[in-house]
Amino acid sequence: MDLTQLTREKGWKQYTAISLMEIKLKEFSVRLECPKLKILLLGGEEQSLYYHYDKSKLLKVSDECLEEMKALEVASLRFADLSLKSLQFLTNLKTLELFGCNLRDISFLAKLNKLEILSFRYSRFDQLPIELSELKELRVLDLPGLIQLKNLEIEDAAELKQVFHGKEENEIAEEGKDIKLPNLKKLKLYKLEKLTRFFPENNHATLPALEEFWVIECPNLTIKEGVLDEFQNLQVIRMINCSSQLCDGVLFRLRSRGFQQLKYLQVTDNSELEEIFGDNDVIDEKEIQLPRLQYIILEDLPRLTNFCHVDYHFIFPAPPLDYLTVGRCPKISTRFSWDEENKSVHAEAKAPKIGNAEDESHEETSTDLICGRAGFKNLPQYIEVEKVYSNSHPTE
Repeated sequence: MDLTQLTREKGWKQYTAISLMEIKLKEFSVRLECPKLKILLLGGEEQSLYYHYDKSKLLKVSDECLEEMKALEVASLRFADLSLKSLQFLTNLKTLELFGCNLRDISFLAKLNKLEILSFRYSRFDQLPIELSELKELRVLDLPGLIQLKNLEIEDAAELKQVFHGKEENEIAEEGKDIKLPNLKKLKLYKLEKLTRFFPENNHATLPALEEFWVIECPNLTIKEGVLDEFQNLQVIRMINCSSQLCDGVLFRLRSRGFQQLKYLQVTDNSELEEIFGDNDVIDEKEIQLPRLQYIILEDLPRLTNFCHVDYHFIFPAPPLDYLTVGRCPKISTRFSWDEENKSVHAEAKAPKIGNAEDESHEETSTDLICGRAGFKNLPQYIEVEKVYSNSHPTE
């Protein structure tokens, strides 16, 4: 078939499925009248997805060519350059794959309110629009290989169960391959009551630029073992009303010089969490300083026993630390104390032995603790282990 000769008069009305893959055209601008069409496969010539990706070689799809396919339920567009404004009339669409495409006007996806499966594999755009929250039927959102994506916020998608679909269903993510989002800086998951998995079990997540990690009101989310350990450059961690199932009840496992950029740490309303920072046999350091941390908020964590693993010692210079609250964490045994000499708050899972038992300044921290920078001086006073030892064993 000579596609350059296609016109809307050619008689496409009877077709229910059309496949036009790897077509050798620079532009697809034919406005086909296909009132019965249920399935459309349309794509330009394949090319490299990474280093030699050339937008100028993509198939340019006009805004008008899909207008008269209103019965369409499944569409796969590959290696195409298009505005998603061209999809706004496909209101019966249930499955949409956009593979290796250069995309504009993403917000028009909000008009596809019957969409259940949406895949953006290896496509190019900066961020997902807030309007995706209007896709109330969306069950699967597939996002690997989005190397330009900087901001990923998924909000209020009532039926969404999984992001980065795994090999178990429809083989969207290839087993064993890294899921790469090299420029992603902010990841926010909000009000996703049915979300159970974010990354597939057999795929490794690579998010080296991630700075903000928000999980709010995702009560059924299971966080895969080791995923959060990769996010050592985070600046903001906010996990609220998220009873996530975590590996051994631990949120993060430390790595050498990890979390040095962390500014805001909030974990509230999680019934499974036992430790914030767990043990890691790989590193030798037991004294960890978080020099940029400004806020620590730990609330409604009934199983939390420690901020850090036993024998670890965290130091938070103040400033910048400005606020510390520990509320309704009945099992926590971590001791928070104030170092007047070095102007810093200390957190130790095993409190140092105090020589003078009558010194009230060394009492254990209350399980309910709220204080700003001016109130840090009211914490128990920190005494180095070496000083405690020398006081209890004076030299003659």
